[in-house]
Amino acid sequence: MHTVDVLTIRCKALRSDIVFLKKEIHFLLKILGNCYSVSIHTDQLKLQDGYWKHFEEQQLQLNALNAMILKEESRLVDLYLEGIIHAETVNIKQEQLETTFSECYNDLKMLKESFYIFMNGCNACTLKAAC
Repeated sequence: MHTVDVLTIRCKALRSDIVFLKKEIHFLLKILGNCYSVSIHTDQLKLQDGYWKHFEEQQLQLNALNAMILKEESRLVDLYLEGIIHAETVNIKQEQLETTFSECYNDLKMLKESFYIFMNGCNACTLKAAC
């Protein structure tokens, strides 16, 4: 017999990872916000706006995933305690949540890599300081 804490440890780890990624996105948005300048070209401004939009979309996805994990975790615990499902079923459901998180994480990873490449050649902060 598993304890509820043991069964839900993976969900708790996922929620912790989501909190970390949201903080990381918040940090990247701060960096991006500091790079807006009246001196930058329209194309570069459109790229910055695009990154901003995508980071905000990632935050929304992470919020939705976190809510889904909380709901599913609560439901699984209740079903397990009532004896309706077994620990193996709980683990399978948590694996599905981990897969969903991995997809979101990989999307964010690609977005961050693209953002870092963009920021490497941006020079908007230099232009801003010169004004």
